[in-house]
Amino acid sequence: MPRLDSPDDFLAPKIVREAAQNAWVKAQFITKLKENGVLSEEQIQQFHRHAVDHSADKPLMRRTRLQHRDIEREFNDMDLGSFTRATAVYIRDHVPNDRCIQVYEDVLSVLPSSEEMPAAREPAVNPREKPETAFSVSRAAPESRKSNAELIDALASAIDMEPGTAIGIRGQITMWDSIDDETKMGGILAPYYGLVGAGRLGRAHMLGDVPNPHVRDRLMDYINIVVQEDRRECARRAVFSDLAPAELEEYSAVITRKRIQEEAEATGSTDLRTNRVLGNRAVRRPREAANAAQQGAVLDKINEDIDLTPKPGFGFRDYDCVEPISRSVVKPGLKELDPSEADVEVGKDIDRDCDQIRAMIARFTNGTEWTVDRFRLALGGISRPQLTTFLKKKGPAEGKQTMVFQLAWEFFKKRELLGLPLTRTLDDDDNDDNSDGGDDDVLQPQDGNRRRKRPSAGGENDKTGRKRTRTSGRRS
Repeated sequence: MPRLDSPDDFLAPKIVREAAQNAWVKAQFITKLKENGVLSEEQIQQFHRHAVDHSADKPLMRRTRLQHRDIEREFNDMDLGSFTRATAVYIRDHVPNDRCIQVYEDVLSVLPSSEEMPAAREPAVNPREKPETAFSVSRAAPESRKSNAELIDALASAIDMEPGTAIGIRGQITMWDSIDDETKMGGILAPYYGLVGAGRLGRAHMLGDVPNPHVRDRLMDYINIVVQEDRRECARRAVFSDLAPAELEEYSAVITRKRIQEEAEATGSTDLRTNRVLGNRAVRRPREAANAAQQGAVLDKINEDIDLTPKPGFGFRDYDCVEPISRSVVKPGLKELDPSEADVEVGKDIDRDCDQIRAMIARFTNGTEWTVDRFRLALGGISRPQLTTFLKKKGPAEGKQTMVFQLAWEFFKKRELLGLPLTRTLDDDDNDDNSDGGDDDVLQPQDGNRRRKRPSAGGENDKTGRKRTRTSGRRS
């Protein structure tokens, strides 16, 4: 085996591979441009100059002979990202609007998959695959149906849209489709160029990856909202040539109703989520409302129905690194310990995992006097972003080393030992008529989720006078 004389020798194979890949992609781009009639042999040098000038953010200008000699070297040294953006701009400036997106998709189809996010992984089910309306699927014969690119080009041609605007529409639709429904994470859009990197498929997301019915719906929505009223009918006929005039009118009305409904639901959900976090407290800054709504949305996605059976020995409560809770876990907003909790010792054995704690937080802050902020402040020095980051994680051990996990476990353990409810307020339990001995799931220090009959409040079997921490059941 040859000896490696310097750290650069380790990088040499990767650098060579990347250079070879970049050269191949550039050659394929040029081949595609020539196949689409956008570039001739005589124009290749001009294209090289365009790419170099765009990459260096220089205006096109006359170059000296010496500078011309440098073009090829600079062109060969261009990174793939800069070259791709330059190509997108060239297409925008040199291809008519009736075929701009078709050429764009064909040329960019040669982009390689990202090594960091391999495309070979099994893609999640796309929720946009299912048609939303009776008109979402084209009624033309399969061989006559417009592709996604043809649909956008038809719109651009019908209303004389600038190619750059069409590329922007293409980018927005593609970006939204790149979002993974489970993680809610999507690709990164470069708006000016319409490029979407990564996303749910683990590679550059293309317009061809978007379900055709979804593209039709989004274009109808765009026509309804953005296109000038006197040009809408023409745009609809051009894009949806498979539909009769009456069907076009109904399709437009259905999409309009869906938008109104979605906006109303989004507004209502945002208000509910913000209220869950902040309660009735006045919002100090717009950013605070946005962050609170985001945290509420994260809580909505947490699975509250997981098994909360204790897991002794799961973790260790390190009081040297994270000081004990000094605020009340009994009364929200109380800055000192309530007398009833002053002598409670929870020990060091953390007996619930991270997913269980996340579920308990979600349950506890849903419909009780304990807002998320009140809960967070009771833990001590935990910021809203710290709590949100913990809540976003998934997996029994994800977040195990965080302050949030240790303090939240201590909070619920204290309430458990005090016999306080997890999902009901104290007043709700007192008013609950359950004297017939109906079953409820409760938390018990000894046996976790073991089901027991609950004695009626103040009944002869109620010898402790304490409430038990509930793990499920009806919410108020």
